[in-house]
Amino acid sequence: MVHNHAIEIFQFGNITVQLCIPNQQQVYYTYKLTNPHQPFPVEGNENKFPYWAKVWHSAIALSEYIVENALAFTQKNILELAAGLGLPSMVVSHYAAQVHCTDYNNEAKNYINNSISLNEYKNITASCLNWNNLNTTDIHSSIVLLSDVNYDAHTLDALYIIITSLVHNGCTILLATPVRLVATQFIQSLLHLTTQVVSKQITYNDDVQTIYIYHITSG
Repeated sequence: MVHNHAIEIFQFGNITVQLCIPNQQQVYYTYKLTNPHQPFPVEGNENKFPYWAKVWHSAIALSEYIVENALAFTQKNILELAAGLGLPSMVVSHYAAQVHCTDYNNEAKNYINNSISLNEYKNITASCLNWNNLNTTDIHSSIVLLSDVNYDAHTLDALYIIITSLVHNGCTILLATPVRLVATQFIQSLLHLTTQVVSKQITYNDDVQTIYIYHITSG
C-alpha cells in the first residue's frame, strides 16, 4: 500500500540525504486495520507505531558515525539489516562500492527505493529480507549495519546467533542502540567481540537520546 509521504532532509557534514517518510497516521491506522488483535511488542507505550516507518535516533547516530569514519567504508560492500527507511544506507553509499539495504517489510523496501530514486543513488539495492531466513555464508559484505534492532526480547537469541555467525565469517558489525533494559544481557554477551564503543547524544524532533555504537568484530 502506498501512503502519502513527506521528504525530510538530513545533513551529515557535506552529505545531504533526502528521505521519503510515510504519513505516520496513515501507516498506523493501516496496521491496526490489518492487525486488529496484534499488539506492538514495545518497551513502554511511546512507540505504538510500525517500527520501519519512522526515523530512529540510532539511525541518525550511525549515519554520523559513518561520516566521521568515512575511510573505513570507502569502496566496501555494505549490508544493512532491518533498515526501516534506510538512512544509514543512504549515507554510506557516498563512500561504499555497493550497498544492499534490506528490511522484512515490503512497504519499507518501497520507501527505500523511493529515496534511492530521489537521491539518484546508483550503488544501492533494496530488497525484502527477514534475518531469520538469512544464510550468513551467502553474505559477501564486509560491514553489516544494524540500528535499534534489539528491542524485542523474543528476537534477541536469533539476533545473537546471526551477529556471531556473521563475525565468524569475517564481517564487521556496527550496532547502534540506546540503552534498553530488555537487551542488557544481549549486549553483555557481545562485549567479548566488541572492540570499540562510541556514544553519541542525538537530538531529533525535540527528543534527546544517548546512542551507543558497538564495533563488533572477530579481532
